[in-house]
Amino acid sequence: MKKSLLLIILLFLSCSNTSITSKSSNCQNNGTINFLYVNIPCNDCIQFIEQIIDSNNSIFDYNIIANKEKHILINYCYDHTSTTELLIEKLFTDYGFAINQEMTGQQMTVLENLCCTK
Repeated sequence: MKKSLLLIILLFLSCSNTSITSKSSNCQNNGTINFLYVNIPCNDCIQFIEQIIDSNNSIFDYNIIANKEKHILINYCYDHTSTTELLIEKLFTDYGFAINQEMTGQQMTVLENLCCTK
């Protein structure tokens, strides 16, 4: 009888632990994966972009891949229940970054002043 009761208690605890963890938001259970192709005037802008991403609680995880032509690819996983990909793009365009297109001269100047060290 004691063994049965102990088994039931352990089973109950393990089930309640599982349900608590599965409700927490993360890339595995609430995540949607997307990417952004961003033009940058200098590599120093990558740190600035990381700060933008880190300040958004709806983005669970990300990777940034840079190439020689001053383009970066950001793969990110976000909580689709609390934001959209358009709102995430707006985080960058509000600072003047060009998303999925070439930078204009004006964008280049704004971004150089914003995140490039001289």
